[in-house]
Amino acid sequence: MKILHYALGFQKYGGGGLTKYCMDLMTEQKRQGDEVFMLWPGRMKKKAEVRIVKRKNEAGFGSFELVNPMPVALLRGIKEIEPFICPTDKSVYVSFFKENHFDVIHLHTLMGLPKEFLEAAKELHIKSVFTSHDFFGLCPRVNLLYHGSCCAYDKNCTGCAECNRNAISLDKIRMQQSGLYRTLKKSRILNKLKKYHNKPLQMPEKDTDITKTDNSEKSKRYVTLRNYYLEMFHLVTKLHFNSTTTEKIYRDFQVNTYGKTISITHGDITDARKKREYGDKIRLGYLGPASYRKGFFVLKEVLDSLQDSYKDRFELHLYSRNQSECDYIVEHKPYDYSEMPQVMDSIDMLVLPSICRETFGFTVLEALSYGVPVMINKNVGARDLVEDYKSGIIFEATPEDMKVKLQEVLDRGPGMLQDMNAYICDRQNIKTMEIHAKEMREFYQH
Repeated sequence: MKILHYALGFQKYGGGGLTKYCMDLMTEQKRQGDEVFMLWPGRMKKKAEVRIVKRKNEAGFGSFELVNPMPVALLRGIKEIEPFICPTDKSVYVSFFKENHFDVIHLHTLMGLPKEFLEAAKELHIKSVFTSHDFFGLCPRVNLLYHGSCCAYDKNCTGCAECNRNAISLDKIRMQQSGLYRTLKKSRILNKLKKYHNKPLQMPEKDTDITKTDNSEKSKRYVTLRNYYLEMFHLVTKLHFNSTTTEKIYRDFQVNTYGKTISITHGDITDARKKREYGDKIRLGYLGPASYRKGFFVLKEVLDSLQDSYKDRFELHLYSRNQSECDYIVEHKPYDYSEMPQVMDSIDMLVLPSICRETFGFTVLEALSYGVPVMINKNVGARDLVEDYKSGIIFEATPEDMKVKLQEVLDRGPGMLQDMNAYICDRQNIKTMEIHAKEMREFYQH
């Protein structure tokens, strides 16, 4: 097959689960004999036409730059609506498809992509598949957080203007999509400048009245923005949901295109399960950034409340750049995949307390592939991989239930973890990228 992937760029320009999944899937597809290419959103120039330019191959793959794409705001929100929905010249995409004869287009995001791209693909009967890595298109901020809580219901975008009030300007987006910025993105100097200049998006306090609505004209423009992306979802041939959680949310937002839930993996997943020994002190592990939306501070509050009753019965191994002075926290530097065996040997149970809904969560699969049990918030899509009280524990998205479940683990002690480890080693299914690439090929062709 001749496959065109659309993503935010190659791995040397950025990280994250979306990029890793895309690159690892492309690598395996090429190994299995497919012709594989990537199209990525590139430079934005004022008063310039849209073009698709062939670039030199990257990592052994054909590379195309979409010059003058729609803006790419990433996680910073959207304030100026019009540049994200303005019409573009569809003939550019028609010509591109006719010249290259792709069998399937695999979309990993809608960021930077105009609606006319999908209209052209549909007119030429080219199959398209969209993988739901996040909630962009449903939520301008990507993560469906509103007033510090899950945006659990559709308020017809009446809170979007407030949520996005500190979104970055179009000029800053244009700068971040420049060729020079992409080249310098990971340099030490630029990272220091970003820390100095980038202020985090200010969210209202958690106790703010989330039923309050804003019916101004500005808020109504966010309805127009969402409708634009809903039209794009309905132009896609098939939707690939990476979890049942994700599929439910997309369906709740009236995305009705045919789709299927297929759990994902990445290229560094191997079957490294082994029987483990446990001591009296339970070593909990937290591998994400120490942020509010990832649930770190809720987890810390719960563990603080347990410290007196369970003194010297647990410790939290924190792999993050953030520092938190606490007797029970053991801090580690961020790790890379080559260090994963040592990371997993340092913990007895992985904890994912995310406040925001996560479409998947690779750390769950990584832990299970090493035989490590998981305690997971039901908001996390990778809960599909966890059998409750067999390979881990699924808790409700409240601090109270997290506390109850953690108390249970501490009360039952090493024996409970020993049973879960044995179950994972004997019964857990570990999906490699070789298996997943074959699943996706079948999904393309079905």
